[in-house]
Amino acid sequence: MFSVRNLIWTTIAALLIAHVVLLSAAPLELRTVAALCIAAYIPGFLLIRWLDLPPFRARLPALTATVAAGIAVQTWLTLFALYAPGALSRTRLLVVFDLFTVTLLLLILWSHRRKPKAPIAGPVEQLDQPRTATHANSSARIVVIAGALLLLTIAVYFRFADLGAAQFQGDEATAIVYAAAVAQGHEEVIFQHRRGPVDILIPASTMVLTGAANEAALRLPFAVAALAGVAAIFLLGGLLFGGLAGWLAALLAAFDGYLVGFGRVMHYESVVVLTAALGVYVLYQLLQDQKAAAATTPGKIRRALLLTALLLATGMAAHYDGAAALIPAGYLLWRLWRTGLRGRAFVHVLWLPVAGAAVLLLSFYTPYLVNPYFRETLEFYTGTLAGAPTDARTVNHVAMLAESLLLYNGGLKTVLMIGAPACGLILLFWQQPRRRFRLLAIFAAFVFLTLLLTAYIPLTGLADWIPFFCAVLVVGAVAAPRQTDAERVLWLWLLLPFFVAMFVVQQPGLHFYFFVTPWLLLTGWLLDRLYRWVQVRSGQPLAAGAGIALLIASAVVFGVHAYRFSSTRPNLPRITSATSHRPPGGRPIGMAIHSCSMAFPTGKAGRRSARSMLQARSPVATTPILTGGRWTGIRAAPNIAATTRTRS
Repeated sequence: MFSVRNLIWTTIAALLIAHVVLLSAAPLELRTVAALCIAAYIPGFLLIRWLDLPPFRARLPALTATVAAGIAVQTWLTLFALYAPGALSRTRLLVVFDLFTVTLLLLILWSHRRKPKAPIAGPVEQLDQPRTATHANSSARIVVIAGALLLLTIAVYFRFADLGAAQFQGDEATAIVYAAAVAQGHEEVIFQHRRGPVDILIPASTMVLTGAANEAALRLPFAVAALAGVAAIFLLGGLLFGGLAGWLAALLAAFDGYLVGFGRVMHYESVVVLTAALGVYVLYQLLQDQKAAAATTPGKIRRALLLTALLLATGMAAHYDGAAALIPAGYLLWRLWRTGLRGRAFVHVLWLPVAGAAVLLLSFYTPYLVNPYFRETLEFYTGTLAGAPTDARTVNHVAMLAESLLLYNGGLKTVLMIGAPACGLILLFWQQPRRRFRLLAIFAAFVFLTLLLTAYIPLTGLADWIPFFCAVLVVGAVAAPRQTDAERVLWLWLLLPFFVAMFVVQQPGLHFYFFVTPWLLLTGWLLDRLYRWVQVRSGQPLAAGAGIALLIASAVVFGVHAYRFSSTRPNLPRITSATSHRPPGGRPIGMAIHSCSMAFPTGKAGRRSARSMLQARSPVATTPILTGGRWTGIRAAPNIAATTRTRS
């Protein structure tokens, strides 16, 4: 890590370079990177450095936390700048972001000067280590580096290859029109959105800073968030169940159809996944330190809770799905209280993070709830998404989930993903000391077979009992006494959102993604247990050979499906189009957005250069939208949302 003096001068130099690039005539892609460095990544890095949490002193956790904190900084500072009188402007945003960065630099310098000076230690003799240990460490390091590079290559390719090839589509159409309206001074449209403002504020601030927009530029921060989400899953899985389990979960995440698809669009899902995984990571690491009495001072606990509060608040500002992370977070806070942090000490470290998260969320949701348009949003969610079925039958979306898994992930991964919760529950119940849990293990196998039958065979009478069967399993998994904190966090995080999405929400759409993270972690953990079981029974050479062979074969199958699915399907499910509209009593919106794939094309189109991908595909692709202080490429009316909505 840098010394404080080097950190300050490096930050100042990076800021100056970013400002020069942003204000120059450099290509739009380069100016977008400069804008994101100014608005998100530099202040995000400084925020993590100021908090000075031990888990984020290593490179990978620090980079992952930098992306997540940067998204939070860009979102909330843009929102507060938007609330100020007058239209959003480049000057205003630069002043806000730069002042925040300078404030963080001053706080880092002040914190450094307050630290007691450590005595200078004398020379320490280096003890000779056996060659075998050195070779073993070197071999392990090579394996770790190779595994990390493989993950990085897969995740980067599927999220960044030809990112701007497809025009804005589906829900992107709503977000880009709203973002353009916000950039033109119509800040009230963020309250006409049916969810949080993250996927409006990030592209809006990017457009204002760069003065132009295209598909690749506006999708870039969300693709970076998707990549950081894979890293967060890797870190969290390694913390919960060990390095191999985390690596396997991250490998599955790198190929996952939901995460790949959502990582390639200008949408909120990647933000929800990243903030939830990293927030749980911070809390679980804090619990482990508290149980080990590893110098968990009140200041350290408060700083960790502040970061967690910022991450979870940003996730809930992206979508209501972000509230699912409160389930594992609430359990981990309860465990912190049970491990000795009680009474006044617990309130002392908790009140500031809770108050900070409340201020952030209320700064948006208070005007959102009192806005007259919220009534229609409420009717939409209570009637269309969460209303009771008209025929008084139970809701069961298991067949929809199975069909969605087959479409997005293929047959092999669908079998793996469906089998993981079933095997995990059976193992969980079977390892319990009481006989009643052995019966629950048998019952879990019966429910699993029933789910398979009702997903593909219309057995109406049996299907109506599925919600009750699953409720019994959820209660049993939560109440099972013999399990670690990591296991209980996993089951709470997976089963409760799963039950709500499957049997409570009437139309879940593709919102299965918000419990995909614990699902992937569970699958990686079970694969790790299977490998260790084979290792004990058959020895290391056979286990390693079989594991590598299966891993290569599975990766090829997963990769082929992900590539074919994302590159050949012209329209994904639930994709609609937004063409040129004329709001009632308003001017037409000068934008034509067509329904098209979130993917990258194959053939000649797929081999075109990155520069050609950024050329004219739609009016928004190449037209500078800021000329002489006036927006020319996209014109929007204040009541723009009335005619451009797509289902969120």
